[in-house]
Amino acid sequence: MGYLIYLLKNWEKHSAQKMVRDIAEVAFNANFFFEYKNDKEYFPDGKFSHLSVFIADDFFSVNYDKQNKCFVLEIQGVNPGGISSGSIQKFDFLKPGENLCNLASIKDLNEEAYELFYRFCYEYLRLNPDEYFWFDLSKWVYGWEEMQRLSKYPYDKDWLFKDPGLLE
Repeated sequence: MGYLIYLLKNWEKHSAQKMVRDIAEVAFNANFFFEYKNDKEYFPDGKFSHLSVFIADDFFSVNYDKQNKCFVLEIQGVNPGGISSGSIQKFDFLKPGENLCNLASIKDLNEEAYELFYRFCYEYLRLNPDEYFWFDLSKWVYGWEEMQRLSKYPYDKDWLFKDPGLLE
């Protein structure tokens, strides 16, 4: 069983194209295997709606490793008429007035991919310090500051389940 992770960002500044470029840069810098297929979906008005990118530890693990050291990141488009004020207000405590909402998600992050996701978070948030990852079973988020604090310690496989605010 895997866990649900959301990427929270300002919907008014969201660009799926920039996000794909940033993910490609993260994959290049961290030596991840990155796969993007042009499988875009669109809203009825013709605006971008959805696409998926695949991230793995390396190409070898994709083909031969049964440990599933990989995840799929689902990137959503923005339909301003479809964004409910509830989804924006839900995350307003992070940055009041920033219109944060979930515009990307990992629907089934398994334990074997926690370290890969940790490395991905660090590199992605380094490029996008105004965005956050939220683990749906937690009461906290991981932003660039939290990832910087976590990086000062040895990797802990249970990092997703620990409040980063308790780190010194």
